[in-house]
Amino acid sequence: MQLSLTSRAPLITLIFSWCLGLMPVLVLTIPLGVHIASISLLLMATLVLLKQTGESRPLNTTEKIFIASLCALPLITALDCLFRGSAFRHVDYPLRFIAALPIFFALRRVQLNILPLCYGLYIGAIASGSIALYQSIGLGIDRVHGSTSIITFSQVSMLLSLLSLCSLFLYPLLNKISLLLCFFAALFGMTAALLSGMRGTWIALFPITILWICYAQINAKLKTLMTLGLLLSLFSLYSFNDQVHQRVNLAVQETNIYFEEHRNNTSVGVRWELWKGALLIFKDNPLFGIGSGNYRAAMGEKNTQGIVHMPIMFNHAHNAFLHYLATLGIPGALAYLLLLLGPSYYFLHNLKTARPLEQRFLGVSGLAIILSYMTYDLTGWAFAHQKSLLFFAIMLVTLAGLIQQKTVTKSCS
Repeated sequence: MQLSLTSRAPLITLIFSWCLGLMPVLVLTIPLGVHIASISLLLMATLVLLKQTGESRPLNTTEKIFIASLCALPLITALDCLFRGSAFRHVDYPLRFIAALPIFFALRRVQLNILPLCYGLYIGAIASGSIALYQSIGLGIDRVHGSTSIITFSQVSMLLSLLSLCSLFLYPLLNKISLLLCFFAALFGMTAALLSGMRGTWIALFPITILWICYAQINAKLKTLMTLGLLLSLFSLYSFNDQVHQRVNLAVQETNIYFEEHRNNTSVGVRWELWKGALLIFKDNPLFGIGSGNYRAAMGEKNTQGIVHMPIMFNHAHNAFLHYLATLGIPGALAYLLLLLGPSYYFLHNLKTARPLEQRFLGVSGLAIILSYMTYDLTGWAFAHQKSLLFFAIMLVTLAGLIQQKTVTKSCS
């Protein structure tokens, strides 16, 4: 892999390199951006594979685990729909994990420039923050959402911000412009996430910061100062930002209302009922669940029986693990865990042996994506949203494929 805008590489690999930045740039900026980025990468990957560009190498054990991890959930969902006669539209989203794999196989064959990926992260994060500021200040929107759902906008904005910060692992290779863009991207992306008001998104700051500090190649004293600085920043944000203060306090109040007054007509109260209902549904159908697409009907039955009390019905449990337990049973829940833990093992294993800065950046970025989605899925289900799922799948296979390339380090100064 390279970290330079100047290269004598073949045209196909040059175009492929520039396509790496399309997903972070387009995912939140235009309505069909996620599809344009996905199709562009898949087309380039297909050309590389058909023309047999680069060098073919056998898969190692960690790569096989990575591939199996992405295939398990789609296959379990497909079997569930096949044997239960459910509509195959429920397989549509999960199948995109398998559809993204050609990108992984193609990236293993060629040597690409990763700088467009970095710039893509910077531009995407700055764009999301700019859109958020325009909607908040210019249009007076209380909770910004860009051109997509508020959930997707918040989650992806935060992740673009955090991935931009991960590029600091390339610090010795970054010039002053890149460093400036990195910090602007982190600020703008987090601003977008904060202005969205999605509390579940903000929680991702904690595990990613811990990950960053653990793998940063700095001394213990500096890591301690960074940790204290983060805590101070979060305390200041809570104390002096009215929106953050109100949203956090509201979550505490709604939790107290649910447990003390037994009222569930709040955002927190509804989630507690959804989680309770999902566990009860799983208890009734522990082996294979109730089937894809049947969660709403099953919750409606529990609601009619008075076992749960839902002021409004939802199609999922607002917790991915509980949702898969209820709908696909133990196999579905294990497949979901494998989808997260298999790639985590892949990136962790490569980080243990990673010496070049590019590989450390890619490994930490891969783990950052997985940890963020694990956090999001505690109070939601990111894979229920097409843009969130495609962003996860495409970015994951991209980082995983790039990390296997032979390193050709060049400064971008």
